Amino acid sequence: MDGSAIKGKLSYPIFVLIGLLSLPIGLVLIGPLAGIIIGIQNILCDFGWCGFDLLWACQFLFPFLICSILLALVLYYKEPSFAFASKVFVLSFAANTFLFFGGLSFFYLIQLPIHPFLIVLLILMITFIVGLIFFKDRPLFGFALRAFSLSSSVVILAISVWFILSMSMSGGGFISIDDIGVPGENVKYAQITEMELEEYPDLEKAINEYNINNSHYTEVNYEEWGRTRDFIEKKGHESRFLFSIKDEGLEDELNMSIIPEILRNAFDSNGYKLSEYSSVYKVYPYLQSNWAYRITEKQYLFNITDAEAVEELNRISSSTEGRGYTPESKEDLIPPKVKNSFVSEGFLLPEDTRLLREETDAWYVFFGGTSYRILSEKGILNVFSEERNAYEIWKEEGILNVYETNQGSDIFKVNGRFLKFGFGHAD
Repeated sequence: MDGSAIKGKLSYPIFVLIGLLSLPIGLVLIGPLAGIIIGIQNILCDFGWCGFDLLWACQFLFPFLICSILLALVLYYKEPSFAFASKVFVLSFAANTFLFFGGLSFFYLIQLPIHPFLIVLLILMITFIVGLIFFKDRPLFGFALRAFSLSSSVVILAISVWFILSMSMSGGGFISIDDIGVPGENVKYAQITEMELEEYPDLEKAINEYNINNSHYTEVNYEEWGRTRDFIEKKGHESRFLFSIKDEGLEDELNMSIIPEILRNAFDSNGYKLSEYSSVYKVYPYLQSNWAYRITEKQYLFNITDAEAVEELNRISSSTEGRGYTPESKEDLIPPKVKNSFVSEGFLLPEDTRLLREETDAWYVFFGGTSYRILSEKGILNVFSEERNAYEIWKEEGILNVYETNQGSDIFKVNGRFLKFGFGHAD
């Protein structure tokens, strides 16, 4: 065996060590850089990219970054070429990031009965074998491929162990309970039986804590928290069932965001009138293993005919051009003539009512928890109530089942009491 082969074999423990060291070094670096990361996240949010937790993502990005740097340094020692080491760093970091976050996204969309980390590890294992067998005529490239697969696999495993340990060492989450008294006559609720409580001991524990100590919050371990939450969400969803309808080609039109006339008739025959301003689009519900369809509704209220009010609306610049809502800004207050148009139709608006122009032909009026939409349609300014999620259509066993969407917390009857449950992460 020549010296280069021995050197290659001895390198494998180094790549395992790289994977093991990458996680703690990456997590340590996040601390002093947290302020900068949050600042970048705020800047992104100013450009409309809100809802993405950059600090959370960096818990995984930083270990991959460290792994790629260390991998490039070791391979530079084997092949002292800056261009080669740079390619190794860029490709390794890009591949790790894509595999990890792509694996999580793929798992969420497809809902495979396998953990996303296992999917990534399987891909890395195949990559290692490919580098071992198919690149004998290009030993340096094959060696780099095997080094990347090995170190990345160790990082993924380290992240998995760290994630599991961090969850097991914390309370995981909490279950909150509120007694709503006796609901109205037509209010739907789900029944939870004694047998079901026995299957979910932490839910039973939370209810007992509430009954005995009036404790509204009970901490539970992470695994039971997730299992109980899924049970409550599924149970609540089932309680909102309305009616079923055979597919009969309806999905083709629903996929084109068209509400078929047959579906409208089905709503009518079951006592649910769909607004002529209803719209439909595809969604991927948390509990569903396939795409579903969500129907939203808005109600027509009146149209604005006052010429001065129309002029006031047209003078407002679009919020997408940099004039966004700020609580202290008086320029966002609804103009007087537009406000008078609402008041003359019987819609009283408080002094702090705001108006933003969202698009060329769309305005948003809001105050407190109430909002309205003004849409220019064929030259007429129509005012609508805020669009709300009204129904969902799930395809289950070849049948289209129609459900009401959850407009708040579901109600559950447990041992004669009507309760609402909430789920949150423990600190």
